[in-house]
Amino acid sequence: MSDSESRTVLVTNATQYAGPGAVRVLSAAGHRVVCHDAGFVDDKALHDFEALHPQAITLRRGDAQGLVAELAERVGEVDAV
Repeated sequence: MSDSESRTVLVTNATQYAGPGAVRVLSAAGHRVVCHDAGFVDDKALHDFEALHPQAITLRRGDAQGLVAELAERVGEVDAV
């Protein structure tokens, strides 16, 4: 995938529902994958996820405003959710 085709994608509920599959497929396709999950407030859950997906950028903030601020600070713009 060329840089012009690579996208920054936010995956919510990264540890449940369609999240795990989406993280895997999007990462394999060469996209920059940013992940959020309510469980990431737990240090062990966050560590376990990061160990399985070292290429993913994880966001921890639980409240909507905090999440948007963390996303803007650490990632900038997102191409898809």
